[in-house]
Parts: sequence; structure tokens; C-alpha cells
Amino acid sequence: MRSDKGRWAGVLAAVMCALLPGCSLFASSMQVVNVTTNEPAAEILIDGGFVGRGTASANLHRDRDHVVMARLDDRVSTFTIDKEISTTGILDLVGCFFFIVPIIGIVGDGFWDLHPQSVVLVLPPAQRPAQ
Repeated sequence: MRSDKGRWAGVLAAVMCALLPGCSLFASSMQVVNVTTNEPAAEILIDGGFVGRGTASANLHRDRDHVVMARLDDRVSTFTIDKEISTTGILDLVGCFFFIVPIIGIVGDGFWDLHPQSVVLVLPPAQRPAQ
């Protein structure tokens, strides 16, 4: 006959094994992305919103793609930051083969990572006026 301590330890171990691989639910829904331009005076916009000049950092939602733009006068450079499955998301998928519970991690924002986390935008050179 098992003691109460042994029974609770078994229950706790089963719950932990089932829930810990589903850690995408516990990851942050935001991720810091750094953007730098070759022109210190260039405006940096992410998804159409101004975030700084020359160099900026922004907290972005992990669960969607983002468009980054640098502009100075008529010169523009753009880049798309894509979402991809995160390491915790991969662990959730692998955990699904052993336990069913980790599959709920795919609904969490932590299932995704933004890639790349640092972007360098190079503006084209300024055009010289025709003479």
C-alpha cells in the first residue's frame, strides 16, 4: 500500500511531465528587435509607427510579421521581420509525441520567434542634382 506522500509525489510528477513541455504558453508574447541604419538622421518606422532615428529598439508581438522601414528625404529601405517556430514551440511539438497536453502550447505567442532579432537597413546614396 502506497503512502499519501508517495501518491502525491506520483501525481505531481505526472502533472509536471505533462505540463512542462507546454512552455510556449509561459513565454513572453513580446520580443525585442533592434534596428540600425547607415544614416543617423534616418527615421525608423515599424509597421508604420515611428520608433526612433538612426538606431532603435522595439518590443514587437511574436505572433505576426513586421515591416521595418528607414527613410531620409526621398531615400527608403525596407525589410520584413518574419515569425518562425521558436525553440519552445519545437519542444512543445516534440512533447506531443509523449504527452498530449503540450499541444496547447501552439496557441501561445511564445510558440513563435521573430527572425532576425537585429536588422541593419542601408539607405541608397543621395542623388546629386543634375547639372
